[in-house]
Amino acid sequence: MKKLCIGIIGAGMIASQHTKNAIKDGRAEVKWICDMVEPLMKEKMAQFSIPNGTCDYKEILQDPEVDAVIICTPPFTHKRFLFEILDAGKHVLIEKPLCISPDDLPEMIEKVQQIALQHPHLVALEASARYSLLSKKFAHIKGMIQDGKLGEIYYIHHTNVSQQSRPGIEYNPGAHWFLDKAKAGGGPLFDWGEYDFAFHLGLLPAEPNLVKWDVQRINGIDRVPHGAPVFDVEEHSIAMLEFDSGLKYYYEIAMNAHMETRCESRIYGTKGGIKLYYTPWESDELEFFYVDDDGKGKAQKEIIKLNLENEPSQEFEITRHFIDCCVDGVAPLMPVSLVAKHLDIVFKLSNTPLKYI
Repeated sequence: MKKLCIGIIGAGMIASQHTKNAIKDGRAEVKWICDMVEPLMKEKMAQFSIPNGTCDYKEILQDPEVDAVIICTPPFTHKRFLFEILDAGKHVLIEKPLCISPDDLPEMIEKVQQIALQHPHLVALEASARYSLLSKKFAHIKGMIQDGKLGEIYYIHHTNVSQQSRPGIEYNPGAHWFLDKAKAGGGPLFDWGEYDFAFHLGLLPAEPNLVKWDVQRINGIDRVPHGAPVFDVEEHSIAMLEFDSGLKYYYEIAMNAHMETRCESRIYGTKGGIKLYYTPWESDELEFFYVDDDGKGKAQKEIIKLNLENEPSQEFEITRHFIDCCVDGVAPLMPVSLVAKHLDIVFKLSNTPLKYI
């Protein structure tokens, strides 16, 4: 069987992950790697035995053998690449966030819808399904909610606060664009917001619509020299959200705050509640709180241990899901239309002016 032929635009850290995943899956091959930094591009060619490298992404689009393209470039480039890849008749996987401007969302949705009418087989998948809809924790909790074990979900509380966790410095030293609002869109809110809202809102029977919000965004906490030419993204966001279903959602995220909390979620229902750490590198245990229905009404707490030891990593799962969509016709779990709902929340919160301290 012919392997899915992939080209990757952007040769950074996440491109390496997708390349490893394609090799591991076995149903795809990476034929092209593109990056404007030629030494980096050549380094990835040698590391993964990729036969073709270029500094001009259009060479990938012009290759008739290429079936699919993965966009691994900074967010401010995503819209242009998405349009050109779809116009070239190729499947596309876009790293998150989909875009950095609310003005781009309607155009991107319309473009994908137009292409779908002309070429219904083409796949447009966005990567924020990685830690959300592809997660075994997500599937287990969603099943509990569907089975009525939590009752009606009325409140979600989520915190993810780091004392010093600057993307582009601690985790990817060459990617200082993470700290430049014009290139990244924002700080931790843009870096993790799509994951967080995809996970929590996706658990519900139907995703509600945001109707009210109060938010504070703070910049100026980090005063440690770091070498980035621009550092104008928010560092700490604190928000209370209200949805048309009546759901309240407390949301706090920070990459620089004088505090550390794990990526902890608390989901409150009328019959039960769950506390968890949804990221894959955290505990696989869920804490389930409920009251006995035996007439005595005694409060109970159950530790649910998920056996994820032999499960593929979620980093692998997003590439595998993309290949499933392209090769087997599986429906994308994170289409552009769904991403737009989550990004709309991010944009609404980001429109609040920064408080500089």
